[in-house]
Amino acid sequence: LSAPIACIANLRTFLRSFITPTSLLRSSTYSMTPQISRSMCTVNNIGVVGAFMSLVSSISAATANNPWDKYMLSPDSTRKIVPVSWTISSGAEKLVVDTSPTLPIRLSGKGSAILFDFGKEVGGFTILDFPSAGPDNSQSVSIAYSESTYYINTSDHSNGGKGPDGTISTGPIAAKGVSAYTPSVAHMRGGFRYMRLALETDGFADVALPHVHFTAAPNMPDPSAWKNHFYSSDDLLNRIWYGCGYTTQLCSIDPTHGRQWPPPASGWNNDVSCGEGNTILVDGAKRDRMVWPGDMGVSVVTALVTTGDADASANALKTLYKYQDPSGMLPYVGPPIAAEHSPGQNGNSDTYHMWALIGTCHLGQHYGAGNTTWLATYWPGFQRGVNASVGQISATNGLMDITHKADWARGGQGGFNIAGNCLLHEVLRCGAQLAGIMGDASTASAYTTQAAHLNVAINTQLWDPTKGAFLDNPTAKIHPQDGNSLAVWFNVTSDDRKKSISAQLQSNWNAYGSQSPEWNMDIGTFPGSMEVHAHMAGGAVQRAHDLMRLQWGYMLNHTESTQSTFWEGYHKDGTFAYQGIYMSNAHGWATGPAAALTGTTLGITPAVDDVTTARGVAMATNASVGYVVHPHPADLTFCSGTRTFMGLHGQTVRVHAAWDATVSTRFLLTVNTTALSAPGTDDGTTPVVHGTVVVPFHGARFNPRTARLAVGGVVMWSAARGMHAATSALGLEGTDIHCDVTDRRCTVSNIAHGHYEFTVSSA
Repeated sequence: LSAPIACIANLRTFLRSFITPTSLLRSSTYSMTPQISRSMCTVNNIGVVGAFMSLVSSISAATANNPWDKYMLSPDSTRKIVPVSWTISSGAEKLVVDTSPTLPIRLSGKGSAILFDFGKEVGGFTILDFPSAGPDNSQSVSIAYSESTYYINTSDHSNGGKGPDGTISTGPIAAKGVSAYTPSVAHMRGGFRYMRLALETDGFADVALPHVHFTAAPNMPDPSAWKNHFYSSDDLLNRIWYGCGYTTQLCSIDPTHGRQWPPPASGWNNDVSCGEGNTILVDGAKRDRMVWPGDMGVSVVTALVTTGDADASANALKTLYKYQDPSGMLPYVGPPIAAEHSPGQNGNSDTYHMWALIGTCHLGQHYGAGNTTWLATYWPGFQRGVNASVGQISATNGLMDITHKADWARGGQGGFNIAGNCLLHEVLRCGAQLAGIMGDASTASAYTTQAAHLNVAINTQLWDPTKGAFLDNPTAKIHPQDGNSLAVWFNVTSDDRKKSISAQLQSNWNAYGSQSPEWNMDIGTFPGSMEVHAHMAGGAVQRAHDLMRLQWGYMLNHTESTQSTFWEGYHKDGTFAYQGIYMSNAHGWATGPAAALTGTTLGITPAVDDVTTARGVAMATNASVGYVVHPHPADLTFCSGTRTFMGLHGQTVRVHAAWDATVSTRFLLTVNTTALSAPGTDDGTTPVVHGTVVVPFHGARFNPRTARLAVGGVVMWSAARGMHAATSALGLEGTDIHCDVTDRRCTVSNIAHGHYEFTVSSA
């Protein structure tokens, strides 16, 4: 008996120090060497690998060998990425003569070529090495780039003009010694997986191992040092989460590396300014390399929950507000296109204008009351933007009339459109929260009232009871994916209607993903991201997981693409859309699953209302940084991860959650908060981190009537007796515990900064 008892004690020590569920320890990917035998550590017939013993002695060693490290796609601080394989061909016949030969390899004769595969999407400057070339100085090599195997000979298309980008040439290679070639900034390639070098002359050139200097995320000293992580029992969902983060990172670029517009007559040019700052969030890695506010509706939050980078998003918004019209309208797209228009000519998209306002909300909530200086800069412009949209509400029916019709690739935009009205509803809701952060009670009240009136109009006039979904507009025949998804995601309708919409959206799925009725039933990854969030928000977490595996799994496993990043959109038969050759294979608007997995599956979200209340009411009594942890396991058996927030007074706070649902009559949840920095307060008080934790009664055999809640191993509540002890007995002064057998959960609120273990179990 002593060995199991010792094991349990050691396990508790481990959980307190590293906060990782026992399921994680059982993972075969864990690299630590056990120091005790498996047979000595068995609890309820569940084997627990003894790797935790070595972790207890060295937390730093554990963090260097995390099981989720294998999913990281970003390069380290060297920013150097080398190919994983290469293939050579000879002559005009392109006959493959060798695969992954030893380098350097000689290209001999015009047309002989070598294709380098970097194994994933990369972006930046390619550095080529030619140890020798001859017989004279006239030898030259052409370079072609492609995100897909389909276009490896001529490059794919990024310039926005007609036809492929074509190749670039090294020019003459030195006859003796080492000759390195790096393209100019104009010909830096922002997104590609394949690079093909072909000899343009009749002599020879020896090719050594090339590499890419990664230029994305220029503000991050180490691109792989993400502030957050995600790890679960589902390998594919883990890959999807990291692929989303990497896609968005590739879309965070040096603002001087934007795409030329109008496009050049030939080739491509990526040395044009596309905005402000030292990093900026754009739509795609290969193209358009401009700020598109619609894309930011997804990619801003993706960046916050994965890499933790807020700077690129902040600079994108700074750029958009720079081009705000006097009317209050924000531009459909940033520079260089926005720079072509005079004031009053940028506001040709109501929906993208509102997405920019929602992006402001996302960052304003992230910074919270800890950085009101940032929000105060844009607060007047934000209010002008809201007024511009509210001014388009019809006095007749109470709905916003979408008169500026530019949007994503969808058709039929305009009129009393459901997506546009849901966007305005969200702008008003989140705008009220920003007003609270700014201490503007009258504006908060006005926005809340306007949102309530709009809600009634939407649900009264756009709902189709025969389909159980919203119409695109009052006279339309289609039930769009974007508008219906937004109605659920943004909490515009009732719980019953949310369930109906979720089921109706699933009816559009085919073998490749969720089809968009407003896009000729092709598969849009922008509205698809909205749909993932909708299923999560509507309580259909299993359906959201299934859609991620179907649609994002298809993109991630497609052998002709990057197998690392997510696409702009594709046809209903699974083939590339946007002419194929022009399609972006790394597009920020396709990254919705990351925030859904962190915020709902893992369950960490900011408690914006708590921060707003703290700023407006309790400032004199130690204002707070709020968070919520509310896991939704669905079909997963374990999950762990982090989310980093900017707290009140600029304090950076990391919330780490880990849960284990392996046993069908028990749910184990561990929560830990870490204050990463506390630069001081503006009122002499000490910031307090507090949160709310919801522990679900989860499991196929879980019986709520015999449920009990333990905190730190001490039973605090049971269905049979109610509360067993006051929270003060555990030193949890002011903490409230409320368990509900009907709702199948326990809610523990007002938890102070620290480490906590929660277990709900049933007999």
